Amino acid sequence: MIGRDGTVRDLLARDLSRRIEPVVKVYDRANLAEDLRQFVITDSLGRELRKFLEAFADSIRSGIRRANGGDGMAVWLWGFFGSGKSHVAKVLGHVLENDIVEPEGKRRAIDVFNLHLDDPTLAGASDLKAALAEIRNHAWCKTIAFEIKSKLDQANPESVTEICLRSFYESLGLASTV
Repeated sequence: MIGRDGTVRDLLARDLSRRIEPVVKVYDRANLAEDLRQFVITDSLGRELRKFLEAFADSIRSGIRRANGGDGMAVWLWGFFGSGKSHVAKVLGHVLENDIVEPEGKRRAIDVFNLHLDDPTLAGASDLKAALAEIRNHAWCKTIAFEIKSKLDQANPESVTEICLRSFYESLGLASTV
């Protein structure tokens, strides 16, 4: 059924007039709250998110049992060009960090993301919510978003590990010397 004014726009929950960037910049925080609100969790993405978040939560529980900070965890996303890796990385990184994404309402990333998990048609949504609650309550995550290509120094090429370590130091406000 078409809306009163005869447009399909009235039937959709999402704003169709929003400009969609052709390339997601993982480090761009300008529209982060809107990026989180507009994120779409398909059934297959939901399954993969559950696997990842359960493994992440297991790592946290293991660290708590051993009474130490646990092992550092890193994530490698792979896929074809244009498959959405950067978009997923941006959303996942900020959800794990759980920083404030709506300063005026002081809403954090998990709170905005959890709106998707209220969808009764999303299989395993309660598992995702539980894992996110555990991560929020027991983990401190730091998202370090950067473009490796921009960090390469052609005169002195470094390993990916050194570039990541240098970026980590910079994110903490330290000298980038490895």
